[in-house]
Amino acid sequence: MEIELRDRPACRAGRSRRAPGAGQEHRRRPHQRVVRRRGEPNLANLLAEDEHLAPFLAIPAKDNGFDVEGLAVHGETLYVGLRGPVLRGFAVVLELLPEEAAPGRLRLVPIEGERCYRKHFLDLGGLGVRDLCPHGPDL
Repeated sequence: MEIELRDRPACRAGRSRRAPGAGQEHRRRPHQRVVRRRGEPNLANLLAEDEHLAPFLAIPAKDNGFDVEGLAVHGETLYVGLRGPVLRGFAVVLELLPEEAAPGRLRLVPIEGERCYRKHFLDLGGLGVRDLCPHGPDL
């Protein structure tokens, strides 16, 4: 799976009127956006075949659907904490190992055999993940 990052200007939710010449010193800062190439797999496509998470991809986040809430990088590993779904009281954290495929492009390296992610189930008393933070060798 490869992901390409491109710069693009930040989008505004609304527009406001301003006096001519006002705000000239203000410029929108660029941010990264993800560009998927046709035919290449992405994380959603990979999870669509997952025995635990696939049924929740089409459900709205408010109704215990797929909802990413926490991200943390520890060494070369990216951890993705899910607020939803909560599965029988267990929260889910996905472990991904991205590597640079080319300048500005990332690809996921298989972790378990052919799978490009590893699932961790956490007993958080029926709650989902709200945030992830590295703490020494732990999260």
